[in-house]
Amino acid sequence: MSIVDTSSAPTTGRERAKQARIQRALDAARSILRREGVEGLQIRSIADEAGLAVRTLYNQFSGGKLDVLMALMSQELDDLAQALEQLHLDDGIEISRAVITVSIDRFRKSEDVMRPLMSLTYGTTDEQTAYLGNKARQLQERAVAKAMEDGQLRAIMPPRVLGHFILDAYANAGHRWARGALDHEGFEAQALNAWACLLLGLAEGDTRTRLEAEIAALAPRVEQLVDRRRNI
Repeated sequence: MSIVDTSSAPTTGRERAKQARIQRALDAARSILRREGVEGLQIRSIADEAGLAVRTLYNQFSGGKLDVLMALMSQELDDLAQALEQLHLDDGIEISRAVITVSIDRFRKSEDVMRPLMSLTYGTTDEQTAYLGNKARQLQERAVAKAMEDGQLRAIMPPRVLGHFILDAYANAGHRWARGALDHEGFEAQALNAWACLLLGLAEGDTRTRLEAEIAALAPRVEQLVDRRRNI
C-alpha cells in the first residue's frame, strides 16, 4: 500500500499529465461516494467515471480501492492545512483549536464523502494509517509547539507527544461520528472537550482561564453525550 501524494507541484509535462490523471481519478471517486456510497466505489467504476483505463489506475494506485481512499484523505489534510493558513492566526492555542473546528466544519459540508471515508480509514491497520496519522498529528504538533514557545503551555511534554494525544481523542470522536453515533455538534463537543482537558494540565495564566471557560461551556453538551452512552 502506498499513498499517492498530490500536494507537490509537478515540474515537467509528464508529471503534470500524471497529476492530472490522479486528480481525475480522485474527483471521480468523490462523485461515486456521493452518489453510490462505498459499495459503488471500485477501481473499474472509478476508471469508467474518470475516462481512464483500469490498468492506468492500478499504475497510480497499486493498492486498489484502499489506496484511492487514503489519497482522498491525504488530500483532505492538505486542503485543511491551506484553510488554516488562510485564517492567519498567530495564537498557538487558537490554531490548535481551529484544527479541530475547521476540519469538522469541512466534514459537515462534505458529509456524504467524509463519513464513509473516515469510517474506512479508521478501520485499517497501523501501517496503512501511519502516514496519514503523522500528517494529521503535525498540524497539532506545530500549533502546540508555538503555544509552548509563546509561554501559553508549559514545555514539559514534547509537542509531538501532545499532538499525538490530541489526535487520538479527535479520532475517537471522529470514528463515532462516522458510525452515526454522534451528530456534528456531538463530534465537535467531544473533540473540543478532550482537547481542552488535555491542554489544561499544561496551561499557564490566561490560557488556563480560557480552557476552563471552554470546558464549562461544553459541559451541558458533554453531559448529554455521557448520559446517552450510559443508556444504550
